[in-house]
Amino acid sequence: LLDNARSVKDAVRDLIEKRFADPAFCADTLARELFMSRRHLYRHFDAEDATPARLIAARRLARARELLAEETPVPLQQIALRSGYVSASTLRSRFRAEYDLSPREYRDIVAAQRAAGMVCSGLVNHGHPVEDEVTKVRSPRSDGIRLDE
Repeated sequence: LLDNARSVKDAVRDLIEKRFADPAFCADTLARELFMSRRHLYRHFDAEDATPARLIAARRLARARELLAEETPVPLQQIALRSGYVSASTLRSRFRAEYDLSPREYRDIVAAQRAAGMVCSGLVNHGHPVEDEVTKVRSPRSDGIRLDE
């Protein structure tokens, strides 16, 4: 059993990284795998702006952004499945809610930046478009906890 708040958060990050692509993976699954109740799991995040569910969502969106930024376009349904969404429709709505852009608009911005030489080797900032005055790409909401620490 994990009792230390830091080790719980580390375990949460590790499990999210390993399992985020499974659409059935959720905070309840996370709690079960850590042998604690959902409420107990969430208590470890009371002082944070993030919740386990929000961390899972952020990781899925980050993966979708990486795949959308690839030079060779991947069908949106395939990106959705590889990012932990059950459908392209779900990905589209979650993506737009988070970034105020559709996946297609995001892909077009990355392609335009690549063509303008703003994206080195096809990817900058792990595949995310460079924020500038032209694109006005909104940063995702702050989670309070970074998955890449």
